[in-house]
Amino acid sequence: FESQIQLFSEPEIELRSPTEDGRAVAYIRFHDPREIITAINLCESLDSATIERTELNQLQFLPIVSHRIVLQDTLAQAIDNKLEQTIKTIKEDSTYSSVNLLKKPITLYDKSHVLISIRGSNLQQSYKARLLFDDLLKGLQFQLYDHSWVTVLFDTAGQRFLSDLQYRTSTYIWWNWKSTFLRIFGEDEACQEAYKQISTYVQETITQRGHSISIPIPQNCIRLCIQNAKKFRELNNKKTTVVVNVIKHVITITGDRDAVTSCEQKVTQFLDNFSQLSGHVDEKKSADTTNTCPICACDFDSPYALQQCGHTFCRSCLTAYFDTYFDVTISSDAFKLSCPLQNCNAVCLIRDIVSILGFERMTRLAMIAFQIYIRRGENNLAQCMGIDCKQVYRLSDRSSMYFCDQCIKVYCTPCEVEYHTGMTCEQFQKLHNDKDEDAILQYNLGKSSCKACPKCRTPIDKYAGCHAVKCTLCNTQFCWRCLATDDTDIHRHFTDPDSPCYNRMLDNDTIADELD
Repeated sequence: FESQIQLFSEPEIELRSPTEDGRAVAYIRFHDPREIITAINLCESLDSATIERTELNQLQFLPIVSHRIVLQDTLAQAIDNKLEQTIKTIKEDSTYSSVNLLKKPITLYDKSHVLISIRGSNLQQSYKARLLFDDLLKGLQFQLYDHSWVTVLFDTAGQRFLSDLQYRTSTYIWWNWKSTFLRIFGEDEACQEAYKQISTYVQETITQRGHSISIPIPQNCIRLCIQNAKKFRELNNKKTTVVVNVIKHVITITGDRDAVTSCEQKVTQFLDNFSQLSGHVDEKKSADTTNTCPICACDFDSPYALQQCGHTFCRSCLTAYFDTYFDVTISSDAFKLSCPLQNCNAVCLIRDIVSILGFERMTRLAMIAFQIYIRRGENNLAQCMGIDCKQVYRLSDRSSMYFCDQCIKVYCTPCEVEYHTGMTCEQFQKLHNDKDEDAILQYNLGKSSCKACPKCRTPIDKYAGCHAVKCTLCNTQFCWRCLATDDTDIHRHFTDPDSPCYNRMLDNDTIADELD
């Protein structure tokens, strides 16, 4: 292997001490997972003459495949029963005889996780076992078909709803950076219930947001509106959303018509009270007045000058202005932090944002900006395929794989899975298409009325009635109760006194159970 030009790099070879009976083991480690395929092909392509000349006839090459699945503890708890069922399926099925499984809690980055290790010397068995877990970790997908759905689910109220929904349904909800779908993990009934509630929430919220009004902020109330922003935020609920725009000097209320009308009265009352507190301003001050803030039109309160353009504002006004960008649903075109003064397009520097918001809030704002940026199609970025991994990578035409420095794993982009070491994409796809349907059915179907045809493994559903069943795909006749087959007429199975299903072709007890 050290002299093969087909390999990208020189492998590491570790030769262990021989055993008492003369056997020796050498481990060959490759730096590029694609080289495993090359190594296997090299071993399989050796002709008998070469083997005899080099005395390799006593050697046995075994590719060792090790696959690690690391799950956040909250996700692992949500699907714990399914994990245990999948592990049980693999351990009890003889077709996975060479696969060794390990499940244990670990600590990673000071957080609790669960590790599942799949290890074996048979490529086919190891990857078939991995496919069972891959299917499990797809969860129940909730597609976000419209940007309005994204806005509903990822504003403050939507995030609060999803967090509460996870708690109420004992599920785990994961969402993609590009906000195109959600994945719901948990027991089947819990996932279906969460899916239903998300759909209902989206539809009801969109309907309720059909009515919108705008209330101008009187000039003498702008500063007090900024200082009392918490009062307006407290008006937000499931039926109404209140947004204070400090630049346009307007308050927007969106939601159900009746709720908006009620909320409008409260906002108007706030503004009346603010007017009485501040007094009446007869004349509008110009934006370039030396001692006047362009946002609140009042004398400066703790002034701050933006370093790029030099325009000065109240610190509280700039804070309120930056606060409007803490919204992951803003479009990439609208997310541009520039000087709030009209006709000034100077970009706000990082130093300005840190000075006004502080480092911690600036970091949160930077994360939101990144989420918005990654949604742009032209940037050619994609989120890591690892569950719960928020790392991104840039798509490339020159490579079909990438290494995630957060997952510490290599992924295959055409197959959209962790790299299938020892297999080409074509081999892996064939294995995926031909995978053992028995184990998949045991997980996917559970206690449902579906069973697999004893011959062709096609899923068959029977709601009630006669237990004599015929597969429409391969024409096999079989007993629904015990899966016994008969090439000519399965009905004889129910009339044979020695049959376990004797006289039970129409089992009323079983029918009742199925109907329940």
